[in-house]
Amino acid sequence: MIARAFRLLVPTLVVAPLVAAPPLGAAPPAVRDATWIQRSATDPAPLVAAAGRDGAEWLAWTVPGTPRSIELCCFDRDWRNRRCTLEGREGGWGSSRAEGALEPTAAAELHVLVEVDRGLPLRVRSLGADCPIEGRGRTLMWLHGVTPEASLALLGSWVRATPDVVADGALAAIAHHQGAGADRLFGALADHSGLERKRRETLYFWAGEARGRAGFELLDRRFDAERSGDLREHMLFALTQNGSPEAFARVRRAAVDDREPEVRSQALFWLAESDAPGAASFVLERIATDPSAEVREQGVFALSQLENGVPELLRLLREGREPEVRRQALFWLGQSEDPRALAALEEVLGGP
Repeated sequence: MIARAFRLLVPTLVVAPLVAAPPLGAAPPAVRDATWIQRSATDPAPLVAAAGRDGAEWLAWTVPGTPRSIELCCFDRDWRNRRCTLEGREGGWGSSRAEGALEPTAAAELHVLVEVDRGLPLRVRSLGADCPIEGRGRTLMWLHGVTPEASLALLGSWVRATPDVVADGALAAIAHHQGAGADRLFGALADHSGLERKRRETLYFWAGEARGRAGFELLDRRFDAERSGDLREHMLFALTQNGSPEAFARVRRAAVDDREPEVRSQALFWLAESDAPGAASFVLERIATDPSAEVREQGVFALSQLENGVPELLRLLREGREPEVRRQALFWLGQSEDPRALAALEEVLGGP
């Protein structure tokens, strides 16, 4: 199977107890070796604008997060050790939940950390409350009392008017805020005609990955409105990450009636790559009926990505009516190590 693109998750389940935000005057227990400044503030924007006048420093605040927020952390380059530093030299960032693992049932606290230089954000990092943070001697201002509304407003402004590295971090942080406010902000950003292409891709990814039913509704509503076939292809992947019962039905619909063959082809690929229920029979149907040769050939490739696609490729090889489809089936069988594929190749070639 081809590795899933854009997947930020790693195959290790991490479940740790929640760590409550500290009272004013006490440092969060998960942070070490930092110079502490603490402030009370409902809105972080004024303090961010005034920060970093004498060199870059970090600000942080806590808001209610989604159930999966507890798992957010930085990882070293082999994706095993969980730890963030204020130097930002980690190997990667993301969630440590396993594929198919059950979601936590209760909301978690979300820490939003922002590096600021002369009032401008340099990086945004969203972390679970139990993620270890090493200050490495840097200054960290922790803001107590920030409201989710003020947090979302500031992050949303950065999505529209900051460099990609900041905008991407802001979108990830918004995605892990608890509540309908984050869903509304995602919808407003998606409908904003001036939002850059790359940021739309990131927004759609997080809508599918982190926003559940509301994320599906956003992707469903915006799918046909996006004129770019490349963006619709990206949205198909986001739909396969969503988990809503209707998500795969929407991908199937795109495989049938999207106006561009490239999008229909990608829909077949993601259905097979996700091993969605009934994917094999659906792909076979599209190979038999789609008017585009490109889609039919991509359908054969999609079968090769199924967990058990060899029987379907054998069926195409023996029963397919189109020579090019049979040739593609033969090729992909040749890439398989399945003994059934080897036997079929021996049969076609006339011997071992």
